[in-house]
Amino acid sequence: MHDILTNRAIIAVSGEDAMNFLHNLTTNDIKKYDYCYNYALSNQGRYLFDFFVFKQSTTSFLIDININQADLFTTHLAIYKLRAKVIVEDLSDIYQLVYSRRQPQFKVIGSFRDPRYFALGFRSIIHKELVKDLLLDNEVRELYLPDKYNFAIIDGYEDLIYNRSIPVEYGAEELNAISYVKGCYIGQE
Repeated sequence: MHDILTNRAIIAVSGEDAMNFLHNLTTNDIKKYDYCYNYALSNQGRYLFDFFVFKQSTTSFLIDININQADLFTTHLAIYKLRAKVIVEDLSDIYQLVYSRRQPQFKVIGSFRDPRYFALGFRSIIHKELVKDLLLDNEVRELYLPDKYNFAIIDGYEDLIYNRSIPVEYGAEELNAISYVKGCYIGQE
C-alpha cells in the first residue's frame, strides 16, 4: 500500500557549489547523510522551513518540502545564492512523493526510511507518470497522517509557526533534524 503525498513539492538544487551551499543553510549534516531531515532557520534561530534532502551526488540534491512553502523556499535560497554556482529548480511537475510502510517494489528515483522516527515508513520520489499505475493497482491508502499522529511527529508547516517557533523546543533533536558537530549554519546561535 502507498500514500501519494500531493502536499509535497520536489525542488532540485544542483551545481558545483550545491553541497556547501545547502550545508551552510541547513541544520543537519548533508555531507554525512544521503537522506536527512532539516530545518532552515532565521538569523534568530526561528523556524522558516522544514524539509528532507536527498543527495543524488555531491553536485545534485532533491528537496522534499511542503508544497505551500516551495515558492517561498526557492526565494529564500536565491537570497543566499550570491555567486555560488548553484541552480535551483522546482521539479514538482516531474516528480511525486509517495509514502509507504514497506520498501516500494516499483521504480523510484530514491527511497529512504523517514529519518525522524524508526517506526515511520519510506519516503520515495518517483516520476509522476508512475502515479497512474499506483492508482490503477488500487494500492493507494491514507498512511502518512495516521503514522504522523500515532508517533507524534511534528511537521513544520502544519505544526510550527513561521518565523516564531524555535524548533529545538518542538523536538528537532529527537526528530534527527539537527547536527551539533557539522559546523555553522544560519540561526545556530
